[in-house]
Amino acid sequence: MRADGTGSGRDRPAVPGQVDLVRCHQREIVRSARVLCIGLTALYLFYLGGGVVGAWRTGAPLLTVVNCWLAGTAAVMAASGWIVTRFGARMGRWVHAATTAVGLVPIYNSAALLEMTQDPVQSVNLLLCITAMGLFVLSVPWYAALVAAAWAGWLRVALFAPADAAWEVFAYAMVAATVLSAVSLAVRRRMIRGMEEMRAQHEGAALVDALTGVCNRRGLVALLPRFLRRVGVGTVTVVAVDIDDMKGVNDTHGHAAGDAAVVGAADVLRRSLRPTDLIARTGGDEFVALVEAPDGGPVAERIRAELAAHADTASHPFRLRMSVGIATLPATAGLEEMLAAADAALYEVKATRRGVPGAA
Repeated sequence: MRADGTGSGRDRPAVPGQVDLVRCHQREIVRSARVLCIGLTALYLFYLGGGVVGAWRTGAPLLTVVNCWLAGTAAVMAASGWIVTRFGARMGRWVHAATTAVGLVPIYNSAALLEMTQDPVQSVNLLLCITAMGLFVLSVPWYAALVAAAWAGWLRVALFAPADAAWEVFAYAMVAATVLSAVSLAVRRRMIRGMEEMRAQHEGAALVDALTGVCNRRGLVALLPRFLRRVGVGTVTVVAVDIDDMKGVNDTHGHAAGDAAVVGAADVLRRSLRPTDLIARTGGDEFVALVEAPDGGPVAERIRAELAAHADTASHPFRLRMSVGIATLPATAGLEEMLAAADAALYEVKATRRGVPGAA
């Protein structure tokens, strides 16, 4: 605990959720790039195997330009997959550029084969490669535009290819489109699910005090409506707690002892109250608890007993003392009214005595 009451380094707010969402997105892109490299390596090895088998059957030389090209491409894809696996976590903002570089290889190969062979199937390969890149590096509108362009290209190939090959090419395109759509849906759903999980984790962390594990003031405001719905038309006992001589603990025993005092006060309240009650740290050494109880007397007795038990079992070199103010109000009262009543009771207790719960 620092002297200004803001807490130690462990008590600092969590990193904003947006930063971690970006990192989550980058991790998903790296995973997708790894799958892309593995798939392309297997694909070009399959092509290479077909070329070698064909050359062996016809007696042609095995080391043809095409076979060497396919072997080199497979090696590049395998090396890229290893690099992505080994260094993907460090790529950071370069992850999209790296994925684009990997995807340019099949695009270049398909374009070159289309130019050399004039085979309509290669135009389908080219469109498929371009469309697949939208899965990794483009936004959703551009991805949709590329899919539409690919379908237009497939239809053109089917309509203008030789009659005996037209529907074969179109069938190939249909299968390719189905596979591409399935992969796209799976990867994007996984990416979105990961981002939503990260967002939920950070939203939850934003409501919790990092040092004590109880709610912070923002969490108190966020969870209050649910608590009041459970109470209904009953009454609420509001507990305001202040650690006595916090500056003296810090000055005498150090900031680590101050942190221990804050954690100890939170533990006392946690053991004194039910899990359904609402506990929040509202300041450096200040806490508020909302308890579903018609009378604050039993609540004060439980806090007194737990505070005494803590003093008997604690290993730190100081005795934890707390001033506690308690007020009972109808559940229809607003949060500010509840806090004001509890603070008034706390000030009255602090003005008269220390370490003894008082009721207003």
